[in-house]
Amino acid sequence: MIFNPYDWYWKADDGRLFSSRLQALIDESDADFQEWRNQAFPTVWPRDAQGNQTTASLQEVLFPYNLFADLVSYAANKRWMKETGGITFNGAPVATDDRSKQMIMGARIAAAADANFSTPWVMNDGPIIELNAQAIIALSDAVLAHVQTCFAQFAQVQEGAAAGTVKTMKDVDVIFAG
Repeated sequence: MIFNPYDWYWKADDGRLFSSRLQALIDESDADFQEWRNQAFPTVWPRDAQGNQTTASLQEVLFPYNLFADLVSYAANKRWMKETGGITFNGAPVATDDRSKQMIMGARIAAAADANFSTPWVMNDGPIIELNAQAIIALSDAVLAHVQTCFAQFAQVQEGAAAGTVKTMKDVDVIFAG
């Protein structure tokens, strides 16, 4: 059988069995797994640098295929995508990738040190505008609020997954839609 990352199984030494098709742990008695197993054997669950078979080590294998080892891994990706996906500030799109956040914070430091600070700023959609200290501070506050919201939503997913109230990727999507 040719490796298909979207329909494959990984088995840990402790008996955990992961289905990439379902993006979930399954029982070995699962009918689809039993049928699949007639043609192939599950891959050994990957190990981390310490030799442990962790969810994180499996996630490293799955990530290039946009697959997720558990809901928290899925939520971490959703958080990252939302955090770095940009915001709208005063009607203009603003990038929030890591480089942009660093530039905004650098300008914030300069603006906090000098009330007369002003700088040309290239907006996400191309135009160059002049931002004064007050505008830079307001922009950085908006970016910080955006990041804090993303982190709070991620924490909500973690808590819900642990409590059993967040059970599906759709549940995660609903939280991050807010």
